[in-house]
Amino acid sequence: MPLPDAPPTDQSRVYREFASKTALPTGAGSITPDLLDSFKNSLFLDEFAEDELRRLLLIQLVSGAGSISGPLAGPNARTYYVSATGSGTKYKILEPSPGEVWLLGPLSFQLGSPTGSVTVEQWLYAPDQVDGTARRVLVGNSSSSSSSYATIYEGGPNTPIYVDENSYVSVEATGTFTSVNFYMYAIRVR
Repeated sequence: MPLPDAPPTDQSRVYREFASKTALPTGAGSITPDLLDSFKNSLFLDEFAEDELRRLLLIQLVSGAGSISGPLAGPNARTYYVSATGSGTKYKILEPSPGEVWLLGPLSFQLGSPTGSVTVEQWLYAPDQVDGTARRVLVGNSSSSSSSYATIYEGGPNTPIYVDENSYVSVEATGTFTSVNFYMYAIRVR
């Protein structure tokens, strides 16, 4: 199959695409990670696209909209919230959209009117390497104080946890209570 003709050297598709955008990390007219990904996915990986890919990388670095080694710029750090009212029920707190990758931060909770000890757990569902089945990884804590905020990662994994479109995070409380408010912090890295 013949290779496509090279684009004229005096016209860059990258610069035509982003001519009306600013290098500011947020705001109207800024370059977003999704916009960069969409453009990148439209390019062929051949010698004719090499210069365009370099330009795209430069725009990504200058705008801060894409990340090579850290969090994305802009409003990409979020606190997720869910209120559990049923004992033993799992509630999804974070399910990334296609193309997104999130770095999990601490999860805290506040118990409403507990009777005795309440077990609070965070579940990460990720596909099994062998058969693709969603497997659970558990991080948990117990509390009996209604005014206490406890960090789930206390005594938990000592490694960054990334969640992508193939994974999701759920929370669960087991015991007697009126409600459990969960707050989880996450930073988008892709």
